Amino acid sequence: MLDAVKDAVEVLIKQKAIQKRLAKVLAHPITLLAIATIFATIAGVWLTNYYQERAWVREKQFEAFRHGFDEGLKLVDELSEAMGKLGGIPESTGLSGCR
Repeated sequence: MLDAVKDAVEVLIKQKAIQKRLAKVLAHPITLLAIATIFATIAGVWLTNYYQERAWVREKQFEAFRHGFDEGLKLVDELSEAMGKLGGIPESTGLSGCR
């Protein structure tokens, strides 16, 4: 039993020494600078990807709107052409004199 206690105390002492060394390394300005650089890089990559994805979505929505608008203009042109070939508004509708 005494050996187990002795081993446990040795492990705690070693762990405390490791903890002190780790705390000393982490408190060093260069280590803090390296950690801050890593976090800033990760945040920059995330923000870039986020805004790039949003721009892509807006572009695709605009392309869909533009395609629909162009198709609508084609339809209006075709209808106008067809009405022009038919001779305009027929007299029987009573709308030929309306302006």
